[in-house]
Amino acid sequence: MPLAVRTIPAAMGLALLLSPPLVAPAHADARGPSRSTLTKRCAQSDYGACHQLGVLWDEGDSGPQDHAKARGLFERACEGGVGGACFRLGQSWRYGLGGPEDVAKARLLFERACGAGDADGCWQLGLMRLRGEGGDADGAAGRQALDTACAAGHAKACFDLGNAYKRGQGGEADAKLASLHWRRACAAGEPGVCVQLGTTPDEARQKLEEGPRPDAEAGPRTTAPAIAPAVLARLTLTPALPPDLRTAAPLDRAARDKACAGDHVVSCHGLGLMRLHGAGGAVDREGAATAFERACKLGHADACAAGAALKIEATATAGAGPRSGDDTAARDLRRWCDAGSARACGVFAVALARGLAVDPGEGSAASAARTLLARACAAGDPQGCHHHAVVLEEGAGAAADPTGARRDFTTACDAGLAQACADLASMFEAGRGGAADPDRAAALRKRACDGGVRRACE
Repeated sequence: MPLAVRTIPAAMGLALLLSPPLVAPAHADARGPSRSTLTKRCAQSDYGACHQLGVLWDEGDSGPQDHAKARGLFERACEGGVGGACFRLGQSWRYGLGGPEDVAKARLLFERACGAGDADGCWQLGLMRLRGEGGDADGAAGRQALDTACAAGHAKACFDLGNAYKRGQGGEADAKLASLHWRRACAAGEPGVCVQLGTTPDEARQKLEEGPRPDAEAGPRTTAPAIAPAVLARLTLTPALPPDLRTAAPLDRAARDKACAGDHVVSCHGLGLMRLHGAGGAVDREGAATAFERACKLGHADACAAGAALKIEATATAGAGPRSGDDTAARDLRRWCDAGSARACGVFAVALARGLAVDPGEGSAASAARTLLARACAAGDPQGCHHHAVVLEEGAGAAADPTGARRDFTTACDAGLAQACADLASMFEAGRGGAADPDRAAALRKRACDGGVRRACE
Protein backbone atom coordinates (compact mmCIF):
# COMPACT_ATOMS: atom_id res chain seq x y z
CA MET A 1 0.00 0.00 0.00
CA PRO A 2 1.21 3.57 -0.55
CA LEU A 3 2.87 4.94 2.52
CA ALA A 4 1.23 7.79 4.37
CA VAL A 5 2.27 11.37 3.71
CA ARG A 6 5.19 12.09 5.99
CA THR A 7 4.72 14.99 8.37
CA ILE A 8 7.85 17.08 7.97
CA PRO A 9 9.28 18.92 10.99
CA ALA A 10 8.96 22.67 10.61
CA ALA A 11 12.74 23.14 10.51
CA MET A 12 12.86 21.07 7.35
CA GLY A 13 10.06 22.92 5.57
CA LEU A 14 12.19 25.30 3.53
CA ALA A 15 14.51 22.50 2.46
CA LEU A 16 11.68 20.78 0.60
CA LEU A 17 10.47 23.65 -1.56
CA LEU A 18 12.09 22.21 -4.67
CA SER A 19 9.73 19.27 -4.82
CA PRO A 20 6.06 18.45 -4.30
CA PRO A 21 5.10 17.21 -0.80
CA LEU A 22 7.26 14.33 0.36
CA VAL A 23 5.28 11.16 -0.06
CA ALA A 24 7.21 7.99 0.56
CA PRO A 25 6.77 5.28 -2.09
CA ALA A 26 5.02 1.98 -1.76
CA HIS A 27 7.45 -0.31 0.04
CA ALA A 28 4.89 -2.58 1.68
CA ASP A 29 1.60 -4.19 0.85
CA ALA A 30 -1.08 -4.63 3.50
CA ARG A 31 -2.20 -7.77 1.68
CA GLY A 32 1.21 -9.31 2.25
CA PRO A 33 2.50 -11.49 5.09
CA SER A 34 1.43 -10.81 8.67
CA ARG A 35 3.68 -9.29 11.30
CA SER A 36 4.20 -12.66 12.96
CA THR A 37 5.19 -14.28 9.66
CA LEU A 38 7.57 -11.45 8.82
CA THR A 39 9.08 -11.60 12.30
CA LYS A 40 9.92 -15.29 11.85
CA ARG A 41 11.36 -14.71 8.38
CA CYS A 42 13.40 -11.74 9.58
CA ALA A 43 14.82 -13.85 12.41
CA GLN A 44 16.06 -16.25 9.70
CA SER A 45 17.98 -13.41 8.01
CA ASP A 46 15.37 -12.75 5.33
CA TYR A 47 16.28 -9.09 4.95
CA GLY A 48 13.38 -8.33 2.65
CA ALA A 49 11.05 -9.48 5.41
CA CYS A 50 12.90 -7.28 7.93
CA HIS A 51 12.28 -4.33 5.62
CA GLN A 52 8.58 -5.12 5.23
CA LEU A 53 8.18 -5.57 8.97
CA GLY A 54 9.94 -2.27 9.60
CA VAL A 55 7.46 -0.50 7.33
CA LEU A 56 4.54 -1.97 9.26
CA TRP A 57 5.98 -0.75 12.58
CA ASP A 58 6.89 2.62 11.07
CA GLU A 59 3.43 3.25 9.63
CA GLY A 60 1.37 1.52 12.33
CA ASP A 61 -0.18 -0.89 9.83
CA SER A 62 -1.73 -4.11 11.20
CA GLY A 63 -0.77 -3.12 14.74
CA PRO A 64 0.85 -0.45 16.91
CA GLN A 65 3.35 2.11 15.63
CA ASP A 66 6.92 2.09 16.96
CA HIS A 67 9.54 4.13 15.10
CA ALA A 68 12.37 2.78 17.26
CA LYS A 69 11.56 -0.81 16.34
CA ALA A 70 11.19 0.21 12.72
CA ARG A 71 14.59 1.88 12.74
CA GLY A 72 16.25 -1.27 14.08
CA LEU A 73 14.59 -3.39 11.42
CA PHE A 74 15.51 -0.98 8.63
CA GLU A 75 19.13 -1.03 9.81
CA ARG A 76 19.25 -4.82 9.69
CA ALA A 77 17.67 -4.94 6.23
CA CYS A 78 19.95 -2.19 4.94
CA GLU A 79 23.00 -4.14 6.11
CA GLY A 80 21.54 -7.08 4.21
CA GLY A 81 21.58 -5.13 0.96
CA VAL A 82 17.95 -3.97 0.67
CA GLY A 83 18.09 -0.51 -0.90
CA GLY A 84 14.58 0.53 0.14
CA ALA A 85 15.45 -0.19 3.77
CA CYS A 86 18.50 2.07 3.52
CA PHE A 87 16.21 4.81 2.25
CA ARG A 88 13.76 4.37 5.11
CA LEU A 89 16.62 4.23 7.62
CA GLY A 90 17.94 7.48 6.14
CA GLN A 91 14.54 9.08 6.63
CA SER A 92 14.48 8.01 10.29
CA TRP A 93 17.89 9.59 10.89
CA ARG A 94 17.01 12.70 8.92
CA TYR A 95 13.88 13.46 10.92
CA GLY A 96 14.80 11.85 14.24
CA LEU A 97 12.14 9.13 14.04
CA GLY A 98 12.76 6.43 16.62
CA GLY A 99 16.10 7.85 17.71
CA PRO A 100 18.49 10.79 17.33
CA GLU A 101 18.56 13.05 14.28
CA ASP A 102 21.69 13.11 12.10
CA VAL A 103 21.37 14.69 8.66
CA ALA A 104 24.93 13.76 7.65
CA LYS A 105 24.24 10.11 8.41
CA ALA A 106 20.97 10.34 6.51
CA ARG A 107 22.84 11.55 3.43
CA LEU A 108 25.24 8.61 3.61
CA LEU A 109 22.30 6.22 3.88
CA PHE A 110 20.55 7.80 0.90
CA GLU A 111 23.78 7.33 -1.05
CA ARG A 112 23.84 3.69 -0.04
CA ALA A 113 20.19 3.27 -1.02
CA CYS A 114 20.83 4.87 -4.38
CA GLY A 115 23.81 2.61 -4.99
CA ALA A 116 21.55 -0.38 -4.29
CA GLY A 117 19.13 0.76 -6.98
CA ASP A 118 16.49 2.53 -4.85
CA ALA A 119 15.09 5.49 -6.81
CA ASP A 120 13.83 7.27 -3.67
CA GLY A 121 17.34 7.16 -2.24
CA CYS A 122 18.73 8.70 -5.44
CA TRP A 123 16.05 11.38 -5.34
CA GLN A 124 16.76 12.49 -1.79
CA LEU A 125 20.52 12.16 -2.28
CA GLY A 126 20.28 14.45 -5.30
CA LEU A 127 18.37 17.10 -3.37
CA MET A 128 20.78 16.99 -0.43
CA ARG A 129 23.78 17.31 -2.74
CA LEU A 130 22.22 20.28 -4.50
CA ARG A 131 21.45 22.05 -1.22
CA GLY A 132 24.57 21.04 0.67
CA GLU A 133 22.56 19.24 3.36
CA GLY A 134 24.49 16.75 5.47
CA GLY A 135 27.72 17.56 3.65
CA ASP A 136 29.27 19.79 1.01
CA ALA A 137 27.14 21.02 -1.87
CA ASP A 138 27.91 19.24 -5.14
CA GLY A 139 25.63 20.49 -7.88
CA ALA A 140 26.83 18.23 -10.66
CA ALA A 141 26.57 15.11 -8.50
CA GLY A 142 23.16 16.29 -7.31
CA ARG A 143 21.87 16.54 -10.85
CA GLN A 144 23.36 13.15 -11.62
CA ALA A 145 21.57 11.45 -8.73
CA LEU A 146 18.27 13.09 -9.69
CA ASP A 147 18.73 11.96 -13.28
CA THR A 148 19.31 8.39 -12.07
CA ALA A 149 16.04 8.48 -10.14
CA CYS A 150 14.21 10.15 -13.00
CA ALA A 151 15.43 7.52 -15.46
CA ALA A 152 13.93 4.91 -13.13
CA GLY A 153 10.52 6.58 -13.47
CA HIS A 154 10.57 8.67 -10.26
CA ALA A 155 8.25 11.56 -11.10
CA LYS A 156 9.31 13.89 -8.29
CA ALA A 157 12.97 13.46 -9.17
CA CYS A 158 12.20 14.44 -12.77
CA PHE A 159 10.34 17.50 -11.49
CA ASP A 160 13.22 18.54 -9.23
CA LEU A 161 15.77 17.96 -11.99
CA GLY A 162 13.73 20.22 -14.26
CA ASN A 163 13.78 22.89 -11.56
CA ALA A 164 17.56 22.53 -11.23
CA TYR A 165 18.02 23.12 -14.95
CA LYS A 166 15.59 26.03 -14.92
CA ARG A 167 17.38 27.77 -12.03
CA GLY A 168 20.92 26.87 -13.04
CA GLN A 169 21.33 24.88 -9.85
CA GLY A 170 24.27 22.49 -10.08
CA GLY A 171 25.38 23.78 -13.49
CA GLU A 172 24.30 26.00 -16.36
CA ALA A 173 20.64 26.86 -16.76
CA ASP A 174 18.93 25.18 -19.71
CA ALA A 175 15.27 25.96 -20.36
CA LYS A 176 14.90 23.18 -22.94
CA LEU A 177 16.21 20.51 -20.57
CA ALA A 178 14.07 21.94 -17.79
CA SER A 179 10.97 21.59 -19.97
CA LEU A 180 11.97 18.08 -21.02
CA HIS A 181 12.36 16.85 -17.44
CA TRP A 182 9.08 18.42 -16.37
CA ARG A 183 7.47 16.55 -19.26
CA ARG A 184 9.11 13.36 -17.97
CA ALA A 185 7.63 14.11 -14.53
CA CYS A 186 4.17 14.47 -16.04
CA ALA A 187 4.59 11.27 -18.07
CA ALA A 188 5.61 9.46 -14.89
CA GLY A 189 2.35 10.47 -13.22
CA GLU A 190 2.93 13.75 -11.34
CA PRO A 191 -0.49 15.43 -11.80
CA GLY A 192 0.48 18.90 -10.59
CA VAL A 193 3.20 19.15 -13.22
CA CYS A 194 0.78 18.06 -15.94
CA VAL A 195 -1.59 20.85 -14.90
CA GLN A 196 1.23 23.41 -15.02
CA LEU A 197 2.26 22.20 -18.48
CA GLY A 198 -1.33 22.11 -19.72
CA THR A 199 -1.01 18.51 -20.89
CA THR A 200 -1.81 14.95 -19.87
CA PRO A 201 0.50 12.03 -18.99
CA ASP A 202 -0.35 10.30 -22.30
CA GLU A 203 0.42 13.43 -24.32
CA ALA A 204 3.67 13.92 -22.41
CA ARG A 205 4.73 10.33 -23.08
CA GLN A 206 3.95 10.74 -26.77
CA LYS A 207 6.09 13.88 -27.02
CA LEU A 208 8.95 12.14 -25.24
CA GLU A 209 8.76 9.25 -27.68
CA GLU A 210 8.83 11.64 -30.61
CA GLY A 211 11.76 13.70 -29.34
CA PRO A 212 15.43 12.84 -28.61
CA ARG A 213 16.67 11.59 -25.26
CA PRO A 214 18.17 14.36 -23.10
CA ASP A 215 21.62 12.79 -23.29
CA ALA A 216 21.56 12.00 -26.99
CA GLU A 217 22.62 15.34 -28.46
CA ALA A 218 26.24 14.35 -28.97
CA GLY A 219 25.38 10.73 -29.78
CA PRO A 220 26.99 7.78 -28.05
CA ARG A 221 30.31 6.56 -29.33
CA THR A 222 31.09 2.89 -29.69
CA THR A 223 34.48 2.10 -28.24
CA ALA A 224 36.85 -0.40 -29.77
CA PRO A 225 39.19 -2.32 -27.48
CA ALA A 226 42.51 -0.49 -27.08
CA ILE A 227 43.96 -3.04 -24.64
CA ALA A 228 46.17 -5.97 -25.61
CA PRO A 229 44.29 -9.29 -25.98
CA ALA A 230 46.49 -10.87 -23.30
CA VAL A 231 45.32 -8.24 -20.82
CA LEU A 232 41.67 -8.50 -21.87
CA ALA A 233 41.84 -12.22 -21.19
CA ARG A 234 42.49 -11.40 -17.53
CA LEU A 235 39.48 -9.06 -17.29
CA THR A 236 36.33 -11.12 -16.81
CA LEU A 237 32.70 -10.06 -16.76
CA THR A 238 31.68 -13.14 -14.78
CA PRO A 239 31.21 -12.37 -11.06
CA ALA A 240 33.61 -14.25 -8.80
CA LEU A 241 32.43 -17.05 -6.51
CA PRO A 242 32.92 -16.08 -2.83
CA PRO A 243 35.08 -18.41 -0.70
CA ASP A 244 32.13 -19.48 1.46
CA LEU A 245 30.31 -20.89 -1.59
CA ARG A 246 33.19 -22.75 -3.22
CA THR A 247 32.66 -25.96 -1.26
CA ALA A 248 28.88 -25.74 -1.10
CA ALA A 249 27.01 -29.06 -1.12
CA PRO A 250 23.86 -29.83 -3.13
CA LEU A 251 21.87 -29.47 0.11
CA ASP A 252 23.16 -25.90 0.52
CA ARG A 253 22.08 -25.06 -3.01
CA ALA A 254 18.65 -26.59 -2.48
CA ALA A 255 18.23 -24.60 0.74
CA ARG A 256 19.09 -21.35 -1.04
CA ASP A 257 16.69 -22.24 -3.85
CA LYS A 258 13.87 -22.69 -1.34
CA ALA A 259 14.75 -19.47 0.52
CA CYS A 260 14.95 -17.53 -2.75
CA ALA A 261 11.46 -18.74 -3.67
CA GLY A 262 10.37 -16.98 -0.46
CA ASP A 263 12.07 -13.74 -1.61
CA HIS A 264 15.12 -14.05 0.66
CA VAL A 265 17.30 -11.58 -1.23
CA VAL A 266 20.74 -12.77 -0.08
CA SER A 267 19.84 -16.38 -0.87
CA CYS A 268 18.75 -15.41 -4.39
CA HIS A 269 22.09 -13.70 -5.02
CA GLY A 270 24.05 -16.63 -3.62
CA LEU A 271 21.94 -19.09 -5.62
CA GLY A 272 22.73 -17.17 -8.79
CA LEU A 273 26.46 -17.40 -8.10
CA MET A 274 26.22 -21.12 -7.29
CA ARG A 275 24.30 -21.85 -10.48
CA LEU A 276 26.70 -19.76 -12.53
CA HIS A 277 29.82 -21.52 -11.23
CA GLY A 278 28.33 -25.00 -10.75
CA ALA A 279 28.75 -24.93 -6.96
CA GLY A 280 26.63 -27.57 -5.26
CA GLY A 281 25.30 -28.84 -8.62
CA ALA A 282 25.49 -28.38 -12.37
CA VAL A 283 26.25 -25.10 -14.13
CA ASP A 284 22.98 -23.37 -15.03
CA ARG A 285 23.48 -19.96 -16.62
CA GLU A 286 19.80 -19.41 -17.36
CA GLY A 287 18.92 -20.33 -13.79
CA ALA A 288 21.65 -17.98 -12.56
CA ALA A 289 20.18 -15.13 -14.59
CA THR A 290 16.74 -15.82 -13.13
CA ALA A 291 18.07 -15.80 -9.57
CA PHE A 292 20.05 -12.59 -10.15
CA GLU A 293 16.98 -10.91 -11.64
CA ARG A 294 14.88 -11.84 -8.63
CA ALA A 295 17.52 -10.58 -6.18
CA CYS A 296 17.87 -7.39 -8.20
CA LYS A 297 14.14 -6.70 -7.99
CA LEU A 298 14.42 -7.21 -4.23
CA GLY A 299 17.09 -4.50 -4.06
CA HIS A 300 20.43 -6.37 -4.19
CA ALA A 301 22.86 -4.10 -6.11
CA ASP A 302 25.51 -6.77 -6.77
CA ALA A 303 22.86 -9.08 -8.20
CA CYS A 304 21.76 -6.34 -10.58
CA ALA A 305 25.34 -5.97 -11.81
CA ALA A 306 25.76 -9.74 -12.13
CA GLY A 307 22.60 -10.05 -14.20
CA ALA A 308 23.71 -7.23 -16.50
CA ALA A 309 27.10 -8.93 -16.93
CA LEU A 310 25.41 -12.12 -18.10
CA LYS A 311 23.32 -10.19 -20.63
CA ILE A 312 26.40 -8.46 -22.02
CA GLU A 313 28.27 -11.76 -22.23
CA ALA A 314 25.34 -13.25 -24.16
CA THR A 315 25.50 -10.36 -26.62
CA ALA A 316 29.24 -10.89 -27.08
CA THR A 317 28.80 -14.63 -27.58
CA ALA A 318 26.21 -13.95 -30.27
CA GLY A 319 28.72 -11.72 -32.03
CA ALA A 320 26.65 -8.57 -31.63
CA GLY A 321 28.27 -5.27 -30.77
CA PRO A 322 26.76 -2.66 -28.48
CA ARG A 323 25.06 -0.92 -31.38
CA SER A 324 23.58 -3.98 -33.05
CA GLY A 325 22.22 -5.52 -29.86
CA ASP A 326 20.28 -4.34 -26.86
CA ASP A 327 22.64 -2.09 -24.88
CA THR A 328 20.18 -1.61 -22.02
CA ALA A 329 22.34 -3.71 -19.68
CA ALA A 330 25.43 -1.57 -20.33
CA ARG A 331 23.46 1.66 -19.87
CA ASP A 332 22.00 0.35 -16.62
CA LEU A 333 25.50 -0.48 -15.38
CA ARG A 334 26.66 3.06 -16.16
CA ARG A 335 23.67 4.48 -14.33
CA TRP A 336 24.13 2.23 -11.29
CA CYS A 337 27.84 3.02 -11.24
CA ASP A 338 27.10 6.75 -11.25
CA ALA A 339 24.69 6.14 -8.38
CA GLY A 340 27.43 4.53 -6.27
CA SER A 341 27.37 0.77 -7.00
CA ALA A 342 30.99 -0.42 -6.87
CA ARG A 343 30.26 -3.76 -8.57
CA ALA A 344 28.43 -1.99 -11.41
CA CYS A 345 31.47 0.25 -11.97
CA GLY A 346 33.70 -2.80 -12.17
CA VAL A 347 31.48 -4.68 -14.64
CA PHE A 348 30.92 -1.60 -16.81
CA ALA A 349 34.67 -0.98 -16.93
CA VAL A 350 35.35 -4.48 -18.27
CA ALA A 351 32.52 -4.18 -20.80
CA LEU A 352 33.98 -0.87 -21.94
CA ALA A 353 37.50 -2.28 -22.23
CA ARG A 354 36.23 -5.20 -24.30
CA GLY A 355 34.26 -2.96 -26.65
CA LEU A 356 30.91 -4.27 -25.39
CA ALA A 357 29.58 -0.93 -24.15
CA VAL A 358 29.17 2.55 -25.53
CA ASP A 359 31.16 5.40 -24.07
CA PRO A 360 29.42 8.79 -24.00
CA GLY A 361 32.60 10.60 -22.93
CA GLU A 362 35.98 11.57 -24.30
CA GLY A 363 39.21 9.58 -24.27
CA SER A 364 40.07 5.97 -24.92
CA ALA A 365 38.24 2.93 -23.66
CA ALA A 366 41.40 1.85 -21.87
CA SER A 367 41.75 5.06 -19.85
CA ALA A 368 38.01 5.15 -19.06
CA ALA A 369 38.08 1.53 -17.92
CA ARG A 370 41.12 2.17 -15.74
CA THR A 371 39.38 5.12 -14.06
CA LEU A 372 36.22 3.12 -13.44
CA LEU A 373 38.15 0.17 -12.01
CA ALA A 374 39.96 2.51 -9.62
CA ARG A 375 36.57 3.81 -8.54
CA ALA A 376 35.22 0.29 -8.03
CA CYS A 377 38.23 -0.74 -5.97
CA ALA A 378 38.12 2.39 -3.81
CA ALA A 379 34.44 1.69 -3.13
CA GLY A 380 35.21 -1.80 -1.83
CA ASP A 381 34.69 -4.16 -4.78
CA PRO A 382 37.32 -6.97 -4.55
CA GLN A 383 36.95 -7.99 -8.20
CA GLY A 384 37.32 -4.34 -9.19
CA CYS A 385 40.57 -4.22 -7.20
CA HIS A 386 41.84 -7.35 -8.95
CA HIS A 387 41.07 -5.97 -12.41
CA HIS A 388 42.51 -2.56 -11.51
CA ALA A 389 45.70 -4.28 -10.42
CA VAL A 390 45.86 -6.05 -13.80
CA VAL A 391 45.65 -2.79 -15.79
CA LEU A 392 48.16 -1.13 -13.45
CA GLU A 393 50.57 -4.02 -13.86
CA GLU A 394 50.22 -4.08 -17.65
CA GLY A 395 50.15 -0.31 -18.15
CA ALA A 396 46.75 -0.32 -19.87
CA GLY A 397 45.20 3.13 -20.25
CA ALA A 398 48.22 4.90 -18.73
CA ALA A 399 51.74 4.18 -17.47
CA ALA A 400 52.36 0.94 -15.61
CA ASP A 401 52.28 1.14 -11.81
CA PRO A 402 53.67 -2.11 -10.37
CA THR A 403 53.60 -0.79 -6.81
CA GLY A 404 49.92 0.05 -7.11
CA ALA A 405 49.29 -3.30 -8.77
CA ARG A 406 50.85 -5.16 -5.85
CA ARG A 407 48.74 -3.13 -3.43
CA ASP A 408 45.45 -3.88 -5.22
CA PHE A 409 46.29 -7.55 -5.79
CA THR A 410 46.82 -7.74 -2.02
CA THR A 411 43.43 -6.15 -1.34
CA ALA A 412 41.66 -8.57 -3.67
CA CYS A 413 43.56 -11.59 -2.35
CA ASP A 414 42.76 -10.68 1.25
CA ALA A 415 39.09 -10.51 0.23
CA GLY A 416 39.24 -14.13 -0.90
CA LEU A 417 39.84 -13.89 -4.68
CA ALA A 418 42.14 -16.83 -5.40
CA GLN A 419 43.16 -15.56 -8.85
CA ALA A 420 44.40 -12.33 -7.25
CA CYS A 421 46.51 -14.39 -4.82
CA ALA A 422 48.09 -16.20 -7.79
CA ASP A 423 48.87 -12.90 -9.54
CA LEU A 424 50.29 -11.46 -6.33
CA ALA A 425 52.49 -14.54 -5.91
CA SER A 426 54.00 -13.86 -9.34
CA MET A 427 54.85 -10.30 -8.31
CA PHE A 428 56.55 -11.41 -5.08
CA GLU A 429 58.43 -14.10 -6.97
CA ALA A 430 59.74 -11.70 -9.61
CA GLY A 431 60.20 -8.71 -7.30
CA ARG A 432 57.80 -6.49 -9.26
CA GLY A 433 56.32 -3.56 -7.36
CA GLY A 434 58.54 -4.23 -4.36
CA ALA A 435 61.11 -6.60 -2.93
CA ALA A 436 61.14 -10.24 -3.96
CA ASP A 437 59.99 -12.69 -1.32
CA PRO A 438 60.05 -16.37 -2.39
CA ASP A 439 58.51 -17.59 0.87
CA ARG A 440 55.57 -15.18 0.58
CA ALA A 441 55.16 -16.15 -3.06
CA ALA A 442 55.00 -19.83 -2.12
CA ALA A 443 52.40 -19.19 0.57
CA LEU A 444 50.28 -17.18 -1.86
CA ARG A 445 50.50 -19.90 -4.51
CA LYS A 446 49.24 -22.45 -1.99
CA ARG A 447 46.39 -20.15 -1.08
CA ALA A 448 45.52 -19.69 -4.76
CA CYS A 449 45.75 -23.44 -5.38
CA ASP A 450 43.46 -24.17 -2.44
CA GLY A 451 41.05 -21.63 -3.94
CA GLY A 452 40.87 -23.51 -7.24
CA VAL A 453 43.48 -21.78 -9.45
CA ARG A 454 45.04 -24.77 -11.22
CA ARG A 455 48.14 -23.03 -12.54
CA ALA A 456 49.06 -22.12 -8.96
CA CYS A 457 49.19 -25.82 -8.08
CA GLU A 458 51.86 -26.64 -10.66
